[in-house]
Amino acid sequence: MLRHCLAIAALAGALTACGGGTSAPPSSVTATTAAPVTTTTAAALPPGTTDALPTAPIVTDADEVVVTPEQVEDEPFVVECYEGTPGPALWSDGTTSFAQWCFDQLGGERYLESERQANAFECDGVTCRNPYTGGSYPDPAAIASDEEERSRADAEASGCATGGCLEAYRACRDGLVSGDGCAYWGF
Repeated sequence: MLRHCLAIAALAGALTACGGGTSAPPSSVTATTAAPVTTTTAAALPPGTTDALPTAPIVTDADEVVVTPEQVEDEPFVVECYEGTPGPALWSDGTTSFAQWCFDQLGGERYLESERQANAFECDGVTCRNPYTGGSYPDPAAIASDEEERSRADAEASGCATGGCLEAYRACRDGLVSGDGCAYWGF
């Protein structure tokens, strides 16, 4: 009833139209009776669903609203976006997973572009250089080909056909081991 009284007062432009005021509402405003409000109580729901009850719905006219547990269950929503890599978020159901909204809000596209640039190296067979950062490192292909060449040369010099024999040859040659085994190669 108070709600209707306040609505009448707002429409009439005079707050004294409701309650104990002395002025009456204008003739264009008529009083109406409130329709009954029906809400579902916790006793009418299955056990364990009382924590999911919404606030009582507002009913206008003579419509009756019945709230069922299926209507109350909503999709989880983002509670917090985690800082750092854009995208991970804490959801209302307690899970942590990717959220497109967090990705967009924290500049995900810029982040991905900077990752691409940080890992964009151009190799020329000797050195790999990053055109965006200026960083460089030896080309792994050149290192692998150098190691293969040394292994071929060591295999030729030692007469070894297996990796174990080649390792023994290198250990004797480099002075890491000595003895009768190394005498075979003259070390």
